[in-house]
Amino acid sequence: MSYTRGEPSTVSGAIGAALPVLILLALLHRFGFLAVITRDAVNAMLLFAPVLWPPAAWHTGVLLFLVAIILAIALFAFFTSLGGRRIFSTDLLEA
Repeated sequence: MSYTRGEPSTVSGAIGAALPVLILLALLHRFGFLAVITRDAVNAMLLFAPVLWPPAAWHTGVLLFLVAIILAIALFAFFTSLGGRRIFSTDLLEA
């Protein structure tokens, strides 16, 4: 059996197809459904966002808005993960 140039073998093709699915299942098992949905939403936002070049272009505001949404999601997740605890404890401030 001969392969043409650039054509993957059966084993490497199977590994290439199975690896993203295994990573997704590990993320789902470890962090839950909300993390998977958030990952997919952020991935879709970044894939379809207009490129920021030149900086004075009309679509720069759209990209900055998407970046602000992603940062807001990350900050919300960070403060929610603290569970009401303070970011810095008073022990660090007294030392």
